[in-house]
Amino acid sequence: MANKMRTLVAALLVPFVFGAGAAGAARPSPVEYQFVSACAGELAGVAAVIGASAFSGKNAAGNKDGLLSKVYGADQKVYQNKPLEAEGLLYQVADKANDLANQGKLAGADAAGIVAAATLPGDAMTCVMGQQ
Repeated sequence: MANKMRTLVAALLVPFVFGAGAAGAARPSPVEYQFVSACAGELAGVAAVIGASAFSGKNAAGNKDGLLSKVYGADQKVYQNKPLEAEGLLYQVADKANDLANQGKLAGADAAGIVAAATLPGDAMTCVMGQQ
C-alpha cells in the first residue's frame, strides 16, 4: 500500500517539478510581422489598433499575439489570392476581441476599436473583399 501511494504521489508531482522551470522562463519578444499583400497597409492598421490596446490577465501577451497572428494570417491569405479565408480571419479577430472584452481581459472601448478596424465598414475588410 505504501509503495502504491509513493508511486501515485511521484506520478502526480513529476510533471509539476519539471514544468516549473519552463513556467519561469522569460517570454520571447513579440514577432515583428511583415505585411506583403495588396491590403498590407489596411491590415497593418488593424495590427496597430491591436498593438495599442491594453490586454489584461495572465495570458494578456498571448491574447494580443493571437489576434496579431490572425491579422498576419489574413495578409498571407490575401497574398495567396484567398480573400474569403482572409475575410474569415478578420471576423475571427472581431469575435475574439469581443470574447476577451466579455471576460474582462480587454476594455470594451479597445474591443470596439479592434472590431471597427477589422470589420466593415473598416478599410481592412473593404480591401480584402475588394480582392474577390
